[in-house]
Amino acid sequence: MKSENLKDTQRSEALWAVAEAIEGATRAIRKARNKLNPEDCPPGSQLRRMIIVEFLTDCIQSIGEDVEGERSSG
Repeated sequence: MKSENLKDTQRSEALWAVAEAIEGATRAIRKARNKLNPEDCPPGSQLRRMIIVEFLTDCIQSIGEDVEGERSSG
């Protein structure tokens, strides 16, 4: 039982590390392309909500998916 919990914890930590890497890389790429990141916008603003959607779309596309969940061909 303990070894199963340890394996689950290790998997969760590994997935979290990957998610953080994707998020960090997406932020850096957007900044290099002179695009806004969510923290660049006023909290609660319509602009921030729009940038969050763009940011999440970029994260999804970075792992080879399009926004509808189909694999990208390129």
